Amino acid sequence: MKKIKKYIFAVVAALTVMTSCTDHFFDVVPDAYEPSTYYTSDKAVAKSTELLYNRPWFNFNRIGMIPIGSFRACDGWNPYWQGEMGYFTTTSGNSDVADSWSSLYAVIAECNKVIDNIERYATSEVSAEVKNAAIGECHLMRGWAYFYLVRGWGDAIIYASTDTAAAHPVVPLYNEKSVLEYVIRDFEAADSLLPEQEITEYHPTRYAAKAALAKALLAQSGWVEGSTTDHPRNEQTLRRVVDLCNEVIYNGPYSLMDNYDDLFQPANNDNSETILAMRWADPTTGGWGNTNAFYSSLAPSFVSTDPRGNNANSVTTWGSISASPDMIDVYNEDPSDTIRRNSTFFIPGTYYGDIWKTYGGMQYPYNGHCAPYVKKGVLGLKNDVSPKTLSNQSTPLNTYIQRLADVYLIKAEAILGNNESTTNAEALSAFNEVHMRAGARRVRRISLLDIINERRKEFAMEGANWWDMVTWYRWKPQYMLNYFNNVQFRGAYISDGNDGNDLNYGTFVRNSDGTFSYVVDLPYGPWHSYNWNYNCGPDADGKDQYGFIKYWNDKAVIHSWSWPSDSVVTIAGRGTTVPYNYRKALNEGLGGQFTPVVLSETNIFLPYPAADQVQNHYLTDEEAQKPIDYDFSNWH
Repeated sequence: MKKIKKYIFAVVAALTVMTSCTDHFFDVVPDAYEPSTYYTSDKAVAKSTELLYNRPWFNFNRIGMIPIGSFRACDGWNPYWQGEMGYFTTTSGNSDVADSWSSLYAVIAECNKVIDNIERYATSEVSAEVKNAAIGECHLMRGWAYFYLVRGWGDAIIYASTDTAAAHPVVPLYNEKSVLEYVIRDFEAADSLLPEQEITEYHPTRYAAKAALAKALLAQSGWVEGSTTDHPRNEQTLRRVVDLCNEVIYNGPYSLMDNYDDLFQPANNDNSETILAMRWADPTTGGWGNTNAFYSSLAPSFVSTDPRGNNANSVTTWGSISASPDMIDVYNEDPSDTIRRNSTFFIPGTYYGDIWKTYGGMQYPYNGHCAPYVKKGVLGLKNDVSPKTLSNQSTPLNTYIQRLADVYLIKAEAILGNNESTTNAEALSAFNEVHMRAGARRVRRISLLDIINERRKEFAMEGANWWDMVTWYRWKPQYMLNYFNNVQFRGAYISDGNDGNDLNYGTFVRNSDGTFSYVVDLPYGPWHSYNWNYNCGPDADGKDQYGFIKYWNDKAVIHSWSWPSDSVVTIAGRGTTVPYNYRKALNEGLGGQFTPVVLSETNIFLPYPAADQVQNHYLTDEEAQKPIDYDFSNWH
């Protein structure tokens, strides 16, 4: 059981304001509507669900999805913006956690309200097919909101009806098993209600529900709350997952994009790989609350600034999210897997033809002096996205909730099942569809670690990887705690810089074999991880010379004080016979000032927001109420 001291009750009233989006989505909708007279046609009922694709998700997308889904997975981060997500020190008073939690309940509240309105007010002029499709969409979106909640917070509050929540707001937490079962029932309902083929443009078919159901069942197959030992997944459930994946892959309307980078280009916003996505209003016409406001926190300012001073073509951004050292380590394991690396992070020496197009593209700055900032989702200048539009805190790109590559890897993992590894042809085929699309070499055997690494490279910085890690943790807690604490490396970052005068290399350097070396920078430790006053030995006159050690991921070097022509000597690492472990070197060399980030049951799940706990006496410290089973006898 998570030892959380404070909780929150947060149910957001259903939203009634609808706004415009693209030429095909949210195109003609009233600013406000009266439910009792609105649901009188197929078009009106279909339109009523479109709000579910942006406004309720706004705060979760703006401040929660990437910090929770990617920072905590150690894809990348910025220690000075939501750094506590990467340090796993988030407290119940964190307003971003509170807003994310409330945003997910806004999705749930809106889904409940639309279901209630359709069932109560839809007239005989509304066809059964359209009515069912709309209700199915609500179940699909509600299931996803609860799915994020159970993987983010664990035990959660369940509200099946907005009216019931308003009349009886004080309810206990329901346990993880119940919340996950609720997710599965929602996805099963969506599968039974959604149409086989699209009947309204950009609205999902039942294959979106099957894909979501496969993912939730894979989680359920091994999920045991509070378990401290690794245990088997349910084989029967795993077989059902494979069957669902096959339905989506072979019968669904989806196909993998040929070019990985095309997944994140505005021209391909609604592409063949998209299963479900948040859809945002046009940046120039949408208002705060229904646009993708995360963009300015994502994109580096120098990429968004016109290099020839055309301010009208620039976009105000301030992003400085960099690839984590751990993520670069994953890429270093297979230097040939460059397509996803270069599409996800800006890599020195790489040409980006989609950035600064009118100036011939952008060559990312010289080797070593720029950190590997996030590239995925970064669009450059306004004229780079034409005829679409880009503005401050608003991008034309959708936010993926699920895409087809996920289904291929779900299938491979389900076939792997409880085995240490597999050479099963179906599993390898599914895995290699994704792996080789990225230009990587075909693999002939896969293990869970291969699945983990493949997912990390495929979905890095999409706000996706942490949720899967929690699923694995509830199945194999010992395996994942070892992975979190001994395989991954947290608490350091890769910064810009030309520090240390190390041959003027800076802090991030491409090696001849295609791997990268980087300075292990500790934001709250000594500047640039230097160990000052290191005794470098006597000079020609026999006097001791003092300098400092600079810690890289693959070597440690000694610098003397004789700047600007200081002597640089590699004392451990690449090209030497001295064993080198930079985690150990940091901890010992810095006198224990480096404190590893340690994950456990107490911090893997997010704390519940502290606000409004007095409104629900079940959730106070004094009550110490244990989460209970949900009564599904009246589920709908």
